[in-house]
Amino acid sequence: MKNIKEKKKLGYRRLFLFLGLLMLCGGIYFYLDLDNLSINITKNNDGPFVFNLNKNEIKIVKTHTINDSLQIVRYKQNRNKAFNCLVDNEDNDVLKLSLMDSLKSNPNTINRVDSIFVMSDIHGCANAMISLLQKNKIVDKNFNWIFGNGHLVMVGDVTDRGKNTMACLWLLYKLQKQVGERVHYLFGNHELMTLYGRYSYLNEKTKSSLKKIMKVDSKSKALKEMFSEKSELGNWIRKCNVIERIGGLLFVHAGISKDFMNLNISLDSINKIYQENCDRKSSDLKKESKEFNIIFGRMGPVWYRGMVMDYKKYYKKMSQKDFDKVLNYYNVNKIIVGHTEVDSVSYDYNKKLIRVNVHQPKVKNSNKAQALMILKGKYYRVYGNGIRKEL
Repeated sequence: MKNIKEKKKLGYRRLFLFLGLLMLCGGIYFYLDLDNLSINITKNNDGPFVFNLNKNEIKIVKTHTINDSLQIVRYKQNRNKAFNCLVDNEDNDVLKLSLMDSLKSNPNTINRVDSIFVMSDIHGCANAMISLLQKNKIVDKNFNWIFGNGHLVMVGDVTDRGKNTMACLWLLYKLQKQVGERVHYLFGNHELMTLYGRYSYLNEKTKSSLKKIMKVDSKSKALKEMFSEKSELGNWIRKCNVIERIGGLLFVHAGISKDFMNLNISLDSINKIYQENCDRKSSDLKKESKEFNIIFGRMGPVWYRGMVMDYKKYYKKMSQKDFDKVLNYYNVNKIIVGHTEVDSVSYDYNKKLIRVNVHQPKVKNSNKAQALMILKGKYYRVYGNGIRKEL
């Protein structure tokens, strides 16, 4: 009995010594994830990258650094078991996650909705995304939905650039799991580039570890596999629509060109075309036909900037007359776009276009973080500190 007690004491001493050493490593924060029997270091963490092994089991990969040394944690667990995503920020925010039973696309068209919160081009800026959602009462402090029967629309480009792409994706996924079709995630050009393996826009943290995470010798191949159909998030992104109509509003990442409109493609058809081809390079798709050259080229809905500006030598900004034709074609009152950055969430075309892509800050609770709030027919520019101003 005495020997057993001594062994327990020795075990505890070794555990506390180990934890103490971790605390000395540059002031790293940590916590024990007892569910997964692993230690998660919250310095430069990335992931989780979740891969479906079969209908009951998943593989989870997470990364962190200790003294500039990349550490990769890999483990398997039951698909129905919860797991965490650690946000790489000063508050060490934690998203508590579980997977959806099944993944499906949202409807192309939804009847009138009184309350809509719109964001775009968040590009891995988790602090801005969290502040906008929490301060404007879309989610609570634990990232649970509190927006009632309202809808959230993310008009593309969650991925790339910022260091918290995975956290932003998982937060959107978590909310869609809670309220289903009231959360809308549209394709942006960066989602497509992620799916077909273009890594040049990735943040350095993920880019530098891609090959080690996926155990392949090519960064492009690694990114494709990271978001393949075997990946939970990769499979989920493939269900995105590229254009949706909610009541009298049309949502699209970049814009609708006259050339694209003249193809006379229904919303159902264009969404299926994007879903079926989203992991193929646009340079390859454009060679297949004149129609695909428009759909996936600079005149297509994830690239066209002509509703906001002239674009280099290629085209001038759309005229009011042509813009009105687009409104009439889709039978909507307003169009909401991201993609092309503007100084603030704002109107154009006699208040028929709303531009929502602004440069999002890296810090929380900033008045530079902006989104669009629609409440009972009124349109507001809202900020990361909770302030609201009618457009």
